[in-house]
Amino acid sequence: MSFDAIMKQIQSGLTGNNKEDIVYLRKQIQEYKDHPLQEAIQREIGKMIYDRLDANQQQAYRISIEKDQKQTEQTLKEVEYYREKKEFDKALSILRPIIKTMEKETLFKNDQIQDYFSFHEPFEQALYMYLEKPKKKVSTTPVMYSDVYYLYACLWKDKGEQQACHEALEKALAWNPMSSKIHFLYMSEMDDLEKYFAYTKFAFQYMFHPGDIAQLYKNFATYYEKKNQPNYQYGCLGLSLQFVEDESVMKQMQDLETPTFVPASLEDLKKAGLPIGADQTVVGLAYGYGKTYVEKKQYDQARYYLQIAYDLTHAQEVKEMLREMKN
Repeated sequence: MSFDAIMKQIQSGLTGNNKEDIVYLRKQIQEYKDHPLQEAIQREIGKMIYDRLDANQQQAYRISIEKDQKQTEQTLKEVEYYREKKEFDKALSILRPIIKTMEKETLFKNDQIQDYFSFHEPFEQALYMYLEKPKKKVSTTPVMYSDVYYLYACLWKDKGEQQACHEALEKALAWNPMSSKIHFLYMSEMDDLEKYFAYTKFAFQYMFHPGDIAQLYKNFATYYEKKNQPNYQYGCLGLSLQFVEDESVMKQMQDLETPTFVPASLEDLKKAGLPIGADQTVVGLAYGYGKTYVEKKQYDQARYYLQIAYDLTHAQEVKEMLREMKN
């Protein structure tokens, strides 16, 4: 029997009396505890039980979740404090219990029906849905598990433990495969120069903030610096400035300039396989979402997506759309 059929059968036994239905639903959890889909079934039944709690019980549950979230955020701040002081072992000793608790967590565990992610913002989820086309339902968590593993990876990097750093990064990416900071840390750990170049190129499809795209071009510049190709390094630094003004980048470019220096042209960079400008799929997706929300008159959401599109392109049409929503 399929998951939907099972849930339909369970729902058919509900009476409409909340107290009786909660007792019934708890019995159903036991009934299906050995079923291959038991995790998904138990989670769905849990939601049904929550819906039948009274207002005070629901509030108590929400407060408990919020409390856990705030405690995690406070712990991460404490870990960052000790990391800044370079007391890495102290920071790890504080973070490890959080990691152990997370790994025992069952509330947001992937099951046969849905996967859980800790995206930072709506467009990360939109981009994931478009690029990956997941077959299972996608749900988000209130706790930023990806941030915990990201910080865990940073600490292992600080200690020079590359394998432990890599393992933590894999877990961070599992929670948020769209996170730019996780991808950049992942790239920074690459020893193979050609893999570094390829991954930087690959990461363009995930980036939608100007600062992140500027960083990708600086990554390319680093690649060409190590390859002793200053003309291409210069061109990449110039492309980064199209997204973010940076005095240190300007200084690097000035240092490369000599009377006989000839920088790589835009055509040279294209022939070398470099993406020029923001990924057009990313831009089109942001614009499409923004336009849809304008049509629905949901202007807060429209502004969010259109601002992404504008920041990446400075297109006059998008600028006009944003301006009209302010009037």
